[in-house]
Amino acid sequence: MALKNFRESGFDAILYEGRDWVGGLWKPSTDDALSAADNTILNTSKYRAAITDFPMPDDFDDFPTSYQLYQYWNDYCNHFQLWPHVHLNTKASAVRREDDRWAVDIYDAEKDSSASQTEYFDYVCVATGTFSKPRVPKLADIEKFAGKTTHVMYHHNPSQYAGKNVLLVGLHSSASDAACGLAPYAAKVWISHRSGVVFVPRFSPDGAPFDKFPPLWFTIFSLYLSAWFPSAFFWIMDQLLGSMSKKAYPNIPKSWEVGNAPSIAVATPLITEELYPHLESGVCEPVSSIAKITGL
Repeated sequence: MALKNFRESGFDAILYEGRDWVGGLWKPSTDDALSAADNTILNTSKYRAAITDFPMPDDFDDFPTSYQLYQYWNDYCNHFQLWPHVHLNTKASAVRREDDRWAVDIYDAEKDSSASQTEYFDYVCVATGTFSKPRVPKLADIEKFAGKTTHVMYHHNPSQYAGKNVLLVGLHSSASDAACGLAPYAAKVWISHRSGVVFVPRFSPDGAPFDKFPPLWFTIFSLYLSAWFPSAFFWIMDQLLGSMSKKAYPNIPKSWEVGNAPSIAVATPLITEELYPHLESGVCEPVSSIAKITGL
């Protein structure tokens, strides 16, 4: 989007992309960089997520899959003729100011960074995203566990856990994707969490995507309230989402301990359309946070 907007504004802009595709994490990949899973579904509907001058196709799901989003970004580049200005497999190792310009050291991502060359620009826009490095929780005495430990970033083949008991640390979108992938294979999937979470459905009772219903006045009012009265805004949203959750999932067992959820000011709700059936069946089960590891 930045490349397209810059070029439309008259800048001679180019884009460096470290991978050999555009679309970032939305192309499921088995490399060690962050990517969506095969079963990842966008938490925002296509009616809200689409770029205003490039709507998502009618044949896309209401909540697009990772593959559909990858296709969307490729179609975006085709539609706005961006490919001649995109340099794939190109990484930047350093950015510095030299005289009145920016010096950017770039190199071929498939080669050593020492073989870099320097390009000069008047402006630099950094658009690397925020979800690029894994966050690994510190678990007391984890070295006592003799089994396999990994991060969801490197979790690509759920079938390798066939017949095994699996513990997921954290209860949100990545854990939900992992749990849904593991459910057909694992003997049991435990999902540890430190605090509660608000479960919300993708669709309202009338079958419409949950984020499609707010009228324009509600959106404008929400923006105003969040800017000038954030405490009131978050309180109202907590009540609204809490009510939506109770209507959609009225029989959540107390043993899951998810009821004491923090405000959306600090934690987003969890879309549970795909995960909830596995929770109900007992294949996946939320449990309280880990105190320490005692062994196998």
